[in-house]
Amino acid sequence: KMPSQEEEGDPDEIMQAFRVVLSSEPANGPALLFARSYFTARENWAELKAIYDAAAAVSRNSSKLPFSVQGAIAALCWKHLDDRKQAEVLFKRLRLREPKNPYMLEFYADVYRRDSDHRRLMNALKSLRPQLEEPEARLAVGVEMAELAEHTMGQPERAADTWKEIAAENPGNTRAGEALRRLFKGAGKYNALLEFLKREIDACRSADTERKVSLLFEMAELYRDQLNLRAMEVNALTDVLEAEPGNQDAIARLVEHYQASGQWVPLFQVLAQRAEHQSDPVAEIATRRELASIATQEL
Repeated sequence: KMPSQEEEGDPDEIMQAFRVVLSSEPANGPALLFARSYFTARENWAELKAIYDAAAAVSRNSSKLPFSVQGAIAALCWKHLDDRKQAEVLFKRLRLREPKNPYMLEFYADVYRRDSDHRRLMNALKSLRPQLEEPEARLAVGVEMAELAEHTMGQPERAADTWKEIAAENPGNTRAGEALRRLFKGAGKYNALLEFLKREIDACRSADTERKVSLLFEMAELYRDQLNLRAMEVNALTDVLEAEPGNQDAIARLVEHYQASGQWVPLFQVLAQRAEHQSDPVAEIATRRELASIATQEL
Protein backbone atom coordinates (compact mmCIF):
# COMPACT_ATOMS: atom_id res chain seq x y z
CA LYS A 1 0.00 0.00 0.00
CA MET A 2 1.36 3.43 -0.97
CA PRO A 3 1.21 5.88 1.97
CA SER A 4 -0.69 9.14 1.72
CA GLN A 5 1.23 12.43 2.04
CA GLU A 6 -1.43 13.56 4.53
CA GLU A 7 -1.16 10.33 6.51
CA GLU A 8 -0.52 10.75 10.22
CA GLY A 9 2.34 8.84 11.79
CA ASP A 10 6.09 8.80 12.08
CA PRO A 11 7.48 10.97 9.22
CA ASP A 12 10.59 8.81 9.02
CA GLU A 13 8.51 5.67 8.52
CA ILE A 14 6.34 7.37 5.91
CA MET A 15 9.42 8.62 4.06
CA GLN A 16 10.88 5.11 4.14
CA ALA A 17 7.70 3.80 2.55
CA PHE A 18 7.86 6.51 -0.09
CA ARG A 19 11.48 5.59 -0.80
CA VAL A 20 10.24 2.17 -1.86
CA VAL A 21 7.74 3.86 -4.17
CA LEU A 22 10.40 6.18 -5.63
CA SER A 23 12.75 3.29 -6.30
CA SER A 24 10.30 1.95 -8.86
CA GLU A 25 8.52 5.21 -9.76
CA PRO A 26 10.98 8.13 -9.45
CA ALA A 27 8.40 10.58 -10.79
CA ASN A 28 5.56 9.53 -8.48
CA GLY A 29 3.70 12.73 -7.57
CA PRO A 30 2.63 12.06 -3.96
CA ALA A 31 6.07 10.66 -3.14
CA LEU A 32 7.81 13.71 -4.60
CA LEU A 33 5.58 16.08 -2.67
CA PHE A 34 6.21 14.30 0.62
CA ALA A 35 9.94 14.10 -0.07
CA ARG A 36 10.03 17.84 -0.78
CA SER A 37 8.33 18.60 2.54
CA TYR A 38 10.36 16.03 4.48
CA PHE A 39 13.84 16.93 3.29
CA THR A 40 13.16 20.69 3.23
CA ALA A 41 12.18 20.54 6.89
CA ARG A 42 15.47 18.79 7.62
CA GLU A 43 17.48 20.96 5.19
CA ASN A 44 18.88 17.83 3.55
CA TRP A 45 19.40 19.45 0.18
CA ALA A 46 21.76 16.87 -1.32
CA GLU A 47 19.30 14.03 -0.70
CA LEU A 48 16.43 16.11 -2.09
CA LYS A 49 18.42 16.95 -5.23
CA ALA A 50 19.18 13.26 -5.78
CA ILE A 51 15.44 12.49 -5.69
CA TYR A 52 14.69 15.36 -8.06
CA ASP A 53 17.45 14.27 -10.46
CA ALA A 54 16.00 10.77 -10.61
CA ALA A 55 12.51 12.14 -11.33
CA ALA A 56 13.83 14.47 -14.05
CA ALA A 57 15.74 11.62 -15.70
CA VAL A 58 12.63 9.47 -16.26
CA SER A 59 9.97 12.14 -16.82
CA ARG A 60 9.73 13.49 -20.35
CA ASN A 61 6.45 15.28 -19.72
CA SER A 62 6.91 17.83 -16.93
CA SER A 63 3.18 18.67 -16.96
CA LYS A 64 2.46 15.31 -15.32
CA LEU A 65 4.61 16.20 -12.32
CA PRO A 66 3.12 17.99 -9.30
CA PHE A 67 5.67 20.81 -9.65
CA SER A 68 8.54 21.85 -11.92
CA VAL A 69 11.28 19.40 -10.94
CA GLN A 70 13.80 21.04 -13.28
CA GLY A 71 13.06 24.39 -11.68
CA ALA A 72 13.33 22.87 -8.22
CA ILE A 73 16.75 21.38 -9.08
CA ALA A 74 18.00 24.75 -10.33
CA ALA A 75 16.60 26.47 -7.25
CA LEU A 76 18.39 24.00 -4.97
CA CYS A 77 21.68 24.68 -6.75
CA TRP A 78 21.11 28.42 -6.44
CA LYS A 79 19.78 28.75 -2.90
CA HIS A 80 21.15 25.81 -0.95
CA LEU A 81 24.04 24.07 -2.72
CA ASP A 82 26.17 27.15 -3.45
CA ASP A 83 26.33 26.31 -7.15
CA ARG A 84 25.13 29.48 -8.84
CA LYS A 85 26.86 28.64 -12.13
CA GLN A 86 25.02 25.33 -12.46
CA ALA A 87 21.81 27.06 -11.47
CA GLU A 88 22.27 29.64 -14.23
CA VAL A 89 22.84 26.90 -16.82
CA LEU A 90 19.67 25.11 -15.75
CA PHE A 91 17.61 28.28 -15.58
CA LYS A 92 18.71 29.31 -19.08
CA ARG A 93 17.35 26.03 -20.43
CA LEU A 94 14.19 26.40 -18.39
CA ARG A 95 13.67 29.96 -19.61
CA LEU A 96 13.08 28.68 -23.14
CA ARG A 97 10.80 25.78 -22.18
CA GLU A 98 8.87 27.34 -19.31
CA PRO A 99 8.90 31.16 -19.59
CA LYS A 100 6.51 31.49 -16.60
CA ASN A 101 8.33 29.09 -14.31
CA PRO A 102 8.35 30.73 -10.85
CA TYR A 103 11.76 29.33 -9.87
CA MET A 104 13.31 30.76 -13.03
CA LEU A 105 11.58 34.13 -12.68
CA GLU A 106 12.68 34.39 -9.05
CA PHE A 107 16.27 33.62 -10.06
CA TYR A 108 16.37 36.29 -12.77
CA ALA A 109 14.70 38.79 -10.45
CA ASP A 110 17.63 38.20 -8.11
CA VAL A 111 20.09 38.68 -10.99
CA TYR A 112 18.48 41.97 -12.04
CA ARG A 113 18.29 43.10 -8.42
CA ARG A 114 22.03 42.55 -8.02
CA ASP A 115 22.70 44.37 -11.31
CA SER A 116 20.35 47.26 -10.41
CA ASP A 117 18.54 46.63 -13.70
CA HIS A 118 15.27 48.09 -12.49
CA ARG A 119 13.30 47.78 -15.72
CA ARG A 120 14.06 44.08 -16.13
CA LEU A 121 13.55 43.50 -12.43
CA MET A 122 10.09 45.02 -12.63
CA ASN A 123 9.20 42.85 -15.64
CA ALA A 124 10.46 39.72 -13.88
CA LEU A 125 8.49 40.52 -10.73
CA LYS A 126 5.38 41.30 -12.76
CA SER A 127 5.62 37.88 -14.43
CA LEU A 128 6.48 36.12 -11.17
CA ARG A 129 3.67 37.41 -8.99
CA PRO A 130 0.73 35.64 -10.73
CA GLN A 131 2.63 32.33 -10.58
CA LEU A 132 2.99 32.36 -6.80
CA GLU A 133 0.46 30.29 -4.86
CA GLU A 134 1.33 31.40 -1.34
CA PRO A 135 -0.48 34.66 -0.40
CA GLU A 136 2.48 35.86 1.68
CA ALA A 137 4.87 35.39 -1.26
CA ARG A 138 2.49 37.24 -3.62
CA LEU A 139 2.22 40.04 -1.08
CA ALA A 140 6.00 40.35 -0.69
CA VAL A 141 6.56 40.54 -4.46
CA GLY A 142 3.75 43.07 -4.82
CA VAL A 143 5.24 45.29 -2.12
CA GLU A 144 8.63 45.13 -3.81
CA MET A 145 7.05 46.12 -7.14
CA ALA A 146 5.20 49.06 -5.60
CA GLU A 147 8.25 50.38 -3.77
CA LEU A 148 10.45 49.89 -6.82
CA ALA A 149 8.01 51.84 -8.98
CA GLU A 150 7.63 54.75 -6.56
CA HIS A 151 11.03 55.16 -4.90
CA THR A 152 13.43 53.90 -7.56
CA MET A 153 11.74 54.34 -10.93
CA GLY A 154 9.79 57.50 -10.08
CA GLN A 155 6.45 56.08 -11.22
CA PRO A 156 3.90 56.83 -8.48
CA GLU A 157 0.92 55.96 -10.69
CA ARG A 158 2.36 52.53 -11.36
CA ALA A 159 3.01 52.14 -7.65
CA ALA A 160 -0.61 53.06 -6.89
CA ASP A 161 -1.88 50.46 -9.38
CA THR A 162 0.19 47.79 -7.66
CA TRP A 163 -0.95 48.84 -4.20
CA LYS A 164 -4.55 48.68 -5.43
CA GLU A 165 -4.01 45.08 -6.51
CA ILE A 166 -2.50 44.28 -3.12
CA ALA A 167 -5.41 45.95 -1.32
CA ALA A 168 -7.93 44.03 -3.43
CA GLU A 169 -6.25 40.73 -2.54
CA ASN A 170 -5.65 41.69 1.10
CA PRO A 171 -8.54 43.89 2.33
CA GLY A 172 -7.52 45.83 5.40
CA ASN A 173 -3.80 45.60 4.63
CA THR A 174 -2.38 48.52 6.61
CA ARG A 175 0.66 49.07 4.41
CA ALA A 176 -1.38 49.20 1.20
CA GLY A 177 -3.93 51.51 2.78
CA GLU A 178 -1.31 53.96 4.01
CA ALA A 179 0.46 53.99 0.65
CA LEU A 180 -2.72 54.57 -1.34
CA ARG A 181 -3.84 57.37 0.95
CA ARG A 182 -0.46 59.07 0.60
CA LEU A 183 -0.25 58.60 -3.19
CA PHE A 184 -3.83 59.64 -3.94
CA LYS A 185 -3.70 62.67 -1.66
CA GLY A 186 -0.34 63.69 -3.07
CA ALA A 187 -1.74 63.57 -6.59
CA GLY A 188 -5.05 65.18 -5.60
CA LYS A 189 -6.93 62.06 -6.69
CA TYR A 190 -9.65 62.20 -4.07
CA ASN A 191 -12.22 60.33 -6.15
CA ALA A 192 -9.78 57.45 -6.52
CA LEU A 193 -9.25 57.50 -2.75
CA LEU A 194 -13.01 57.40 -2.22
CA GLU A 195 -13.30 54.36 -4.49
CA PHE A 196 -10.60 52.63 -2.48
CA LEU A 197 -12.40 53.44 0.79
CA LYS A 198 -15.69 52.12 -0.63
CA ARG A 199 -14.04 48.82 -1.59
CA GLU A 200 -12.56 48.55 1.90
CA ILE A 201 -16.00 49.13 3.42
CA ASP A 202 -17.55 46.49 1.15
CA ALA A 203 -14.87 44.03 2.28
CA CYS A 204 -15.51 44.67 5.98
CA ARG A 205 -16.92 41.76 7.92
CA SER A 206 -20.34 42.38 9.44
CA ALA A 207 -18.81 42.21 12.92
CA ASP A 208 -16.07 44.73 12.13
CA THR A 209 -18.20 47.76 12.99
CA GLU A 210 -15.35 49.84 14.37
CA ARG A 211 -13.34 49.69 11.14
CA LYS A 212 -16.38 50.35 8.96
CA VAL A 213 -17.31 53.41 11.01
CA SER A 214 -13.75 54.72 10.83
CA LEU A 215 -13.73 54.38 7.04
CA LEU A 216 -17.11 56.13 6.75
CA PHE A 217 -15.86 59.06 8.83
CA GLU A 218 -12.82 59.26 6.55
CA MET A 219 -15.13 59.42 3.52
CA ALA A 220 -17.24 62.10 5.17
CA GLU A 221 -14.17 64.26 5.79
CA LEU A 222 -13.06 63.90 2.16
CA TYR A 223 -16.48 64.99 0.93
CA ARG A 224 -16.42 67.99 3.29
CA ASP A 225 -12.80 69.15 3.13
CA GLN A 226 -11.65 68.21 -0.37
CA LEU A 227 -14.69 67.88 -2.61
CA ASN A 228 -17.14 70.31 -0.96
CA LEU A 229 -19.98 67.81 -1.34
CA ARG A 230 -22.05 68.34 1.80
CA ALA A 231 -24.89 66.07 0.67
CA MET A 232 -22.44 63.18 0.25
CA GLU A 233 -20.93 63.98 3.63
CA VAL A 234 -24.39 63.72 5.16
CA ASN A 235 -24.93 60.36 3.43
CA ALA A 236 -21.68 59.02 4.85
CA LEU A 237 -22.57 60.20 8.37
CA THR A 238 -26.02 58.65 8.02
CA ASP A 239 -24.34 55.38 7.07
CA VAL A 240 -22.32 55.66 10.28
CA LEU A 241 -25.56 55.74 12.28
CA GLU A 242 -26.84 52.71 10.39
CA ALA A 243 -23.68 50.81 11.27
CA GLU A 244 -23.50 52.13 14.84
CA PRO A 245 -26.78 53.65 16.06
CA GLY A 246 -26.19 56.36 18.62
CA ASN A 247 -22.69 57.33 17.47
CA GLN A 248 -22.43 60.71 19.14
CA ASP A 249 -19.80 62.15 16.81
CA ALA A 250 -21.94 61.45 13.71
CA ILE A 251 -25.03 62.79 15.50
CA ALA A 252 -23.25 66.02 16.47
CA ARG A 253 -22.12 66.66 12.90
CA LEU A 254 -25.56 65.93 11.47
CA VAL A 255 -27.27 68.13 14.05
CA GLU A 256 -24.93 71.00 13.16
CA HIS A 257 -25.64 70.54 9.44
CA TYR A 258 -29.43 70.26 9.78
CA GLN A 259 -29.63 73.23 12.14
CA ALA A 260 -27.59 75.40 9.77
CA SER A 261 -29.71 74.40 6.78
CA GLY A 262 -33.07 74.51 8.60
CA GLN A 263 -33.93 70.88 7.83
CA TRP A 264 -36.25 70.23 10.76
CA VAL A 265 -37.55 66.76 9.98
CA PRO A 266 -34.13 65.06 9.68
CA LEU A 267 -32.92 67.18 12.63
CA PHE A 268 -35.82 65.87 14.73
CA GLN A 269 -34.99 62.27 13.73
CA VAL A 270 -31.29 62.62 14.60
CA LEU A 271 -32.04 64.29 17.94
CA ALA A 272 -34.49 61.50 18.76
CA GLN A 273 -31.69 59.00 18.20
CA ARG A 274 -29.38 61.09 20.39
CA ALA A 275 -31.93 61.04 23.23
CA GLU A 276 -32.42 57.30 22.86
CA HIS A 277 -28.71 56.59 23.31
CA GLN A 278 -27.75 59.18 25.93
CA SER A 279 -26.59 57.69 29.22
CA ASP A 280 -26.71 60.98 31.14
CA PRO A 281 -30.32 61.59 32.34
CA VAL A 282 -29.82 65.34 32.51
CA ALA A 283 -28.52 65.47 28.92
CA GLU A 284 -31.37 63.25 27.77
CA ILE A 285 -33.95 65.57 29.33
CA ALA A 286 -32.34 68.57 27.59
CA THR A 287 -32.47 66.77 24.23
CA ARG A 288 -36.13 65.81 24.70
CA ARG A 289 -36.98 69.42 25.53
CA GLU A 290 -35.26 70.43 22.29
CA LEU A 291 -37.33 67.84 20.45
CA ALA A 292 -40.51 69.21 21.97
CA SER A 293 -39.53 72.74 20.93
CA ILE A 294 -38.91 71.67 17.32
CA ALA A 295 -42.18 69.74 17.23
CA THR A 296 -44.23 72.69 18.43
CA GLN A 297 -42.44 75.53 16.66
CA GLU A 298 -41.13 74.09 13.40
CA LEU A 299 -43.15 70.97 12.58
